[in-house]
Amino acid sequence: MGDDPDDDSSSSPLLSQLLSQSSSSSSSQPSRLQMRFERSNIVSPAVHIKRAVLAKRQKEAWEARSKMARVNQVVMYRRYRVGELPDIQLKTQDIILPLQALARRDPAMAGKLFCVLFDRLFSEISDIEKQSYTIQMRDHVQKVLQRNYKGTSNTVFVGSILRIAHQHLQLTPDPITIGEGSVRSNNFPTGVILLEAMLNYNGGGAASATNATAILPVADDASTSKRKRSSRNSTGSSTAAAASLSKSGSGISQDAFENSNLLPDKAESDWNQLARLYKSLREDDILLGISEKISRTTTTRQALENELKGDWATALRIYEEGLSHLDEPGYNWESSASSSSYSKSGNSSTDSHAPTPSEIEQWEEGKLVCIEKLGKWDALRQHTLMEVPDPQDLFGEQYIVPYLRHFITSHIKEEKNWPELFKFLDCLSPEQRDILELRYPADLAIVSVVRQDFDRARHFVMKYHHTFVEEWAPLHPLATSARHRKLQTLQNVVEIDEFLQFVGHESNFRSQAPLKRLLSSWSSRYPDSKEDDVTVWEDVTAHRILYMQILREKFARLCNDGGELEGGISMNWVHEFLNTHKRQSYHMMAIAARKMNNLHVADFYLRLVIKSSPQLTFPIVQSLVKLYTMKARASTDETDCIDKFVKALKFIEGKRNDATLKVELHHQQPMFLLLGKMYSEIFELCINHGPEKIDRAAKAVGLTIAGSTPQRVQEEIFSQAHKWLQKAVDLSDESSASVASGSSGLSGFGEDDESASSSSSSSSSSTIIDKIVTRDKSHLKFGKFCDHVLKTREAQPTSSSSSNTMATGKETDFGQNREVLGSSVVSNVLDAMRHGSEGAIYMIPRLLEIIGTYPRLAQEFAHKVRGIPSWMFIRWISQMLSLLDKPEGGALLGILTDLAQTYPQALYYPFKISSETLVLTAPKIVANLERILIRPYPLLDQFTQHLEIMTHPEHRFKDHMDALKNLIKASPRDDQAIIAMFKEISADVFTEKRPLFGDYNISFAKKHSSEWYSACGQEGQKLIKLDLKKFQDFIVGMMNKHKMASGTMKMKLKEFSLWLTEFEMANHPSSQYIELPGQYTGLSKPIPDDHIKISSFDPDVLVMGSLRKPKRLKIRGNDEKDYPFLVKGGEDLRLDQRVQQLFSVMNEALATDQACCKRKLWVRTYQVIPMTSRVGIIEWLNNTKPIKELIEHQLAVHYNTNKYELSKLEAGAEHHRWLGHYGNNNSGPGPLYQAMFVKANRADTTAKVARQYEIVPSNLLQRAIWSLASSPESYLYIRNQFARTLATFSICSYIIGIGDRHLDNFLLHHKDGGLVGIDFGHAFGTATQFLPIPELIPFRLTRQFTSFLQPLDAQGLLTHNMTYALAALQRPASKDILLNVMDVFVKEPLLDWQKLAARLAKEQRGTGTSSSLTKGDDNAKWFPRKKIEIAKQKLEGYNPAHITTTEIKYSVHGGTSYEASLFAIVKGDAKVNIRARVGPVCKSPKEQVECLIDQATDPNILGRTWAGWAPWV
Repeated sequence: MGDDPDDDSSSSPLLSQLLSQSSSSSSSQPSRLQMRFERSNIVSPAVHIKRAVLAKRQKEAWEARSKMARVNQVVMYRRYRVGELPDIQLKTQDIILPLQALARRDPAMAGKLFCVLFDRLFSEISDIEKQSYTIQMRDHVQKVLQRNYKGTSNTVFVGSILRIAHQHLQLTPDPITIGEGSVRSNNFPTGVILLEAMLNYNGGGAASATNATAILPVADDASTSKRKRSSRNSTGSSTAAAASLSKSGSGISQDAFENSNLLPDKAESDWNQLARLYKSLREDDILLGISEKISRTTTTRQALENELKGDWATALRIYEEGLSHLDEPGYNWESSASSSSYSKSGNSSTDSHAPTPSEIEQWEEGKLVCIEKLGKWDALRQHTLMEVPDPQDLFGEQYIVPYLRHFITSHIKEEKNWPELFKFLDCLSPEQRDILELRYPADLAIVSVVRQDFDRARHFVMKYHHTFVEEWAPLHPLATSARHRKLQTLQNVVEIDEFLQFVGHESNFRSQAPLKRLLSSWSSRYPDSKEDDVTVWEDVTAHRILYMQILREKFARLCNDGGELEGGISMNWVHEFLNTHKRQSYHMMAIAARKMNNLHVADFYLRLVIKSSPQLTFPIVQSLVKLYTMKARASTDETDCIDKFVKALKFIEGKRNDATLKVELHHQQPMFLLLGKMYSEIFELCINHGPEKIDRAAKAVGLTIAGSTPQRVQEEIFSQAHKWLQKAVDLSDESSASVASGSSGLSGFGEDDESASSSSSSSSSSTIIDKIVTRDKSHLKFGKFCDHVLKTREAQPTSSSSSNTMATGKETDFGQNREVLGSSVVSNVLDAMRHGSEGAIYMIPRLLEIIGTYPRLAQEFAHKVRGIPSWMFIRWISQMLSLLDKPEGGALLGILTDLAQTYPQALYYPFKISSETLVLTAPKIVANLERILIRPYPLLDQFTQHLEIMTHPEHRFKDHMDALKNLIKASPRDDQAIIAMFKEISADVFTEKRPLFGDYNISFAKKHSSEWYSACGQEGQKLIKLDLKKFQDFIVGMMNKHKMASGTMKMKLKEFSLWLTEFEMANHPSSQYIELPGQYTGLSKPIPDDHIKISSFDPDVLVMGSLRKPKRLKIRGNDEKDYPFLVKGGEDLRLDQRVQQLFSVMNEALATDQACCKRKLWVRTYQVIPMTSRVGIIEWLNNTKPIKELIEHQLAVHYNTNKYELSKLEAGAEHHRWLGHYGNNNSGPGPLYQAMFVKANRADTTAKVARQYEIVPSNLLQRAIWSLASSPESYLYIRNQFARTLATFSICSYIIGIGDRHLDNFLLHHKDGGLVGIDFGHAFGTATQFLPIPELIPFRLTRQFTSFLQPLDAQGLLTHNMTYALAALQRPASKDILLNVMDVFVKEPLLDWQKLAARLAKEQRGTGTSSSLTKGDDNAKWFPRKKIEIAKQKLEGYNPAHITTTEIKYSVHGGTSYEASLFAIVKGDAKVNIRARVGPVCKSPKEQVECLIDQATDPNILGRTWAGWAPWV
């Protein structure tokens, strides 16, 4: 080959030499030129890799953007700009194609379209072909539901099939197939709706004799039990009972089954599957209601009741006893029922039948569940293997649920069973392994962790996440229970993943920080003891212990011979650190189990805590004492209860001075508090059971209590309780300054000191929080203890020798008289408030009562209240204002003055309405507060005045005439008062040139002023001379000349007030503004600068069609939102406001009760702001509609008309015809109803009600709710919410005595289905006492409300919720607060109540039946006292029939000719009514609720109720 002609180097030796030198030097340092322009030949492969990766990422990003662009691209299937009338040219495919595309992208929409298309196609089938087609389609539906579907699309498809079956019940398969298909596909709500429709269709579950079997096939009895039993057979059957019931006709009514409590086996299968789905939805109360409906023995009901209480040990014992009786030939179930503590309505005949096979199966499954909840894993394993001896059979259809899960769980939890589990898993076939991976990926991940096969564990974690997403996606947002159940397993898998990530990096074992971070995150992340099950807690705890054990072993393998690891980590530190967190996990588990009432599990884990602790610490002692006292309270035996309390006291007394007990400084105060609490509880036992039993129990355990006599023993126990609580308070006061300096901004509200103390953290902030929590608790507990003793003494007769007496009436030696106790209450409660205790705020009404009873304490109250933030008293402004004219009023002036200066608009309206009466009794105090409140804020005064003139002038005139009438008929007449009233009326109603008065007001004044002044004189001189008859004729004449328009209408605001119309906040100085009323709740510190201010008012008002013509006024806030309020004139809204305040206090009592909190039982409240005695505003509730309107709309649909009114129902005419049999219809409603009360018997009344029920469709409200619901999930949610709010409102309104509950006074909230009660004009029993036709029912529970719940009854959806609510309100703390809040009715009685009291006294004197309670007493004080006394009886469990008869006795109906008939009607018939069989006081809240429902639904009462109440609806 020749030389390259372009190679210049070969022609110049010098150049060659220079180049060679250059190349040799460039090997070490390239030239700038080379670096700049030449590409280096020495390029690392990593550069090419990075460039390739970058290019790949850019390409993937571009592809993703392109795909997203295509996905988001709008596809135009048809352009509608074709011709002038495009709809004429619309083709079918133009509709189908967009829907088809939408269905491809949205499975839920696809399911709805599928249902609609099927419904349309099915309706096109001819009647001749439909029968054969129906049979074929039913078979297809059955096959679809029997498949084991999984995945989003299939879940939606199964849901669509269930919806189709619901729309066409003739396509419905057997209930077992529905239940299993619903469970497998997570379509629980849809399955529930379908099964309930089947039960309603079949008349409570019984197939009709003619065609129900063909239409709705039900599996035979053999298929209802999934597992064969060779050793246990049912000894009885309901076939004969079903046959006898079905003789009545083609169908069996729901009532027949409820009365007999026996269901045919086919109906029982429906109910069993329904119960199964409700169990999956975690609707425990409904499940218990179904059980009470279908079970034939008390075993099922008793066991389920204990399960709901969390008493799994008792439930297990009941199940085992029931199963053991099955092996006893000829066992007498009737005798078992009669000896049982539970007897439904006092009738044990319903329990004389042996359990059905499905009931026995429920016992067996319930027993296994109880064993699991109790953590008895060996027992669970043994019972599982007893039922399924060969584990390979667990994959059979009859055993896979629930035995496969129990088998895996019981083996995972016990280390000794791991080899057996590993052997089982290793022998599985591929098909069986697939089933396990599909059903239990999280459990398999744990098994892999145990075997330390971490890669396989990661695989199962990924499998779990994939399955979770598939199962989560189709769950409806309102399927909260199903969603919660899915989420409960998530924490375990997340922690498995965290553990696997930790062990996957060796660097995590070279320093302390990673391990600290991991365990610290776990320590701050525990399940919820209220929402999560004990098994969830046990899974988290057991798995964490397992992870820590593996970490300990791995650290040990990595350490050297000297016990050191890389990074200087000591193995001793690892051991100590892991042991600390292990103890903490055990302790938190024990605390949670105790809070869930699972005392067995709590005891087990506390033993583990003690076993793993090097020494006993105070938090452990505290938990032990709490557990033991809880066991004592749970004991039904009085002696056992006392013994347990005394033993707990001995234990803590022995540990108090034990040198081995480690009590840190910040635990000393909780220790004193615990001792004080123990002695206070034993003191309570002394009062209830006598000090002799306490002394005897103490001596039996070697505990010495000083005192030679029982009285001295009681005094010593009180002294010890007082001493230790005082020490706790003193210690908190000593550390107050140091804690305050290091804890600014910490509140400690709601903290659990026990949970906090169980933590291993010893940081200073943790210590400060503990001190704050314990400090306010010590003051509050001491105050409550002293208050309890004070109330006990006040209930005893006062000794003439000394007020310093115990309950025995004898002199005491520890110097604690009533006034000293009251002083302790006042001092400690106010100190607790100063420290930020939220609970102490609710004691303020009690403090006001104490300083009123013991006037010398008022000065101490005034001194101690200094320095407490005034906002804490906002909630009780009305109570404080009512005392201003009393001797203790001076002590409250400082608080009110501070409120007036700091939060003037919180005090303005309450003060303005109270000052109307206080100006006469406390003029100086009123003048001082007016100087601070009224004068600096003229806008507020103008605002109130112009709200008053929004009342129609006709109504204002009538109200003035009522007041003027009383002055004219008074003897002697007060002419000056009449003239003053004349001037007030003239200025308010008949002044034509009043500025900014409003066009309608001016028009009325112009039209009637001449007649007014002509009749009364320009200065009122003629009015003085008018007699009563001429005055009344004048009023009637004026009112008849001006008729107001009826119905709801829109008007302009300027018709009533130009000032409101023209108001603009911007036109006034920044210091002058009006806050939107209702923002001062007293629940937290208000910040007025952040409050919404009124900017202007909407020019349009909505005038309601009711009698007083209230008006909806929209207030425009400075936040650019509208706030509608209802302006009500001519009414004193203080009653409504106080009722709302009582409801809010009740809500807080319900929120602190675990059962009520879990079920979200509460009453919806709204703001009521009385401004004067003549006007007030009420918060307008959006998204609501009256129940009456909903029912009338459904009546219009039913009768195919545009509008239908309840008054047009034939049922009303039937009622009036029936009344005519007992009197003259022209005599007026009062005499007519009174004659009916006397003459009509129970049989006639019940028959009349039955005729009315035949006229009115029973499911009108149910249809209305269905029209609001968009899916089965939403319907169930709305129904359950309706039932819960109905139950809670019924109980709360019964306590307050709310009456006049016609359908206009109930609203339904569209968003959540909650029931809202409005208009509380009749409260505290006035509807029974003063209405011409007395209300004899405790609350409204008429047919539409109960039918709405069908096929469930009140037992399932109402009774249990009512019981929980009533029990929560009857707790001593809740009861005391409610009664203290009610005390304002005595201190500041309403004007209406004063009138009613005077009327009652007058009418009873007229009949000669005046009660001794009214003689010689101030009626204005006696009347509210009697009301509160009746409310107290309700809270103490009195029979509602006894309450109603008491109200009748002290009413306008007392002493009348029909009083005895009213008593008989209310008391009921012992053969029919449970309330007639119960004494004056009920034994339990449940019995009281049963009496309430019995009285509310009694047809003998409903049939006699006032027609305007529409009791037949």
